[in-house]
Amino acid sequence: MAIWNSTTIKNVDLSKSVVYTFESCMDQCVLYNAQNNDAQDCQAVTYSANLTAFTAEYGGNCFLKSARGSPVDSATSINNYALMASAYIVADS
Repeated sequence: MAIWNSTTIKNVDLSKSVVYTFESCMDQCVLYNAQNNDAQDCQAVTYSANLTAFTAEYGGNCFLKSARGSPVDSATSINNYALMASAYIVADS
């Protein structure tokens, strides 16, 4: 996975959960793809280390994404959430 720091990815969330590390969030993406029979695979994740604020406002802090999307700098976004990271799957060449 390629990683963007201090970013979120704007696109559709496939799933959300509460996890304690960025690595666990990426693992959730892999697990989703292994268990999912749906047409949409997890292609990217957005994770916030601010567990309290994100769980209260969004019901989770790990968001599985249906596409790579475009990064949005969370430091300058309207929400100004710190401690965020996003990653997307990179195909093997």
